[in-house]
Amino acid sequence: MFAIFFGVTSYRPDDLLHTTPAVFMTRWITSVCAPTFIFLSGLSAYLYCSKTSPQQTTVFLLKRGVFFILLEVFLSFAGKPLGPPILILQVIWVIGVSMIILAGLLWLPRRVLLSFSMIVIATHNFLDPVTVGNSAWSSLLWHVAHNPVVMTGHGFTLFISYPLIPWFAVMVLGYGLGPWMQAPLAQRNKNFMLLGASFLLAFVVLRFLNGYGDMIHWQTQPRGEIYTLLSFIKVTKYPPSLLFILITLGTVTLLWPLWEYWRGATSQFVLTFGKVAIFFYLIHLFIIISASNLLANVFMHPTGGWWSPGESTISPLYHFSLLRVYLLWIVLLAMTYPLCRWYKQYKAAHDYWWLKYF
Repeated sequence: MFAIFFGVTSYRPDDLLHTTPAVFMTRWITSVCAPTFIFLSGLSAYLYCSKTSPQQTTVFLLKRGVFFILLEVFLSFAGKPLGPPILILQVIWVIGVSMIILAGLLWLPRRVLLSFSMIVIATHNFLDPVTVGNSAWSSLLWHVAHNPVVMTGHGFTLFISYPLIPWFAVMVLGYGLGPWMQAPLAQRNKNFMLLGASFLLAFVVLRFLNGYGDMIHWQTQPRGEIYTLLSFIKVTKYPPSLLFILITLGTVTLLWPLWEYWRGATSQFVLTFGKVAIFFYLIHLFIIISASNLLANVFMHPTGGWWSPGESTISPLYHFSLLRVYLLWIVLLAMTYPLCRWYKQYKAAHDYWWLKYF
């Protein structure tokens, strides 16, 4: 997201005819975030259930799910207070709906949950060619379920970038693997590493075959071997293909011991953000949108759409710099850290009911 706000280019970062390896990987690495957050949400739900009861967990997931959906709606409308209304359903929304679905599924046996989630993840790409258009409502439901879309009508725009399938199955998978978190450290690391290695091996085999698993096939690139490699790992995120989930979750789980043994000042710095994730998400949105709009008015024509500019909307004063993106990222992280540290301490010292939602 940060690179999108502060790294406006005349080409897509994954356009292999124009991008650079550094720009491509800067965009690619951010794709790991969504599946990781949703998977960890499932793990967290299991740990919560193990400390309480299925009944309490169901109620908690329902409340938290509704809260996340309302939060996404609020952020969408608050982010564009002027002009025609637009509702953008992104990762917060799909986490919320997935929690509601998990609230109904967690009563099933763990093996059933694991089998069901893996089947959904593995087979959902068979739905890619399916179209539903018999009525406006059936079309809308299909887009919510599996097919991202931008729909406009009657002065209102709906942008669905995170459909339910297969995202909810990623959360169910995390819940089903929850007992691993209660295993001894060595066994836990072994389990996650084997899972990651299996996912990555499956990715390499399926990707090499260039058939099922992703709508975009890899190709030999005229710019050289490094770009062919980038083509190999360029997979579909909207909706997330089987190969996308395999390579992202495979990478995260293979490196699980790294997260377990990471200690020191840098780990505490990162943990501060992780312990107040929603609070950090909210303030980081406010800061980067405000700052990027300021830069847009300085370097670009206000009449154009700075988030997707054409040649005519970019000022001659503006030049893309990946170094500037990273420097601003560091600066804004430094700005949010004191706020997150304060909120973490406030949350630890108080037990107000609403704090659990942030």
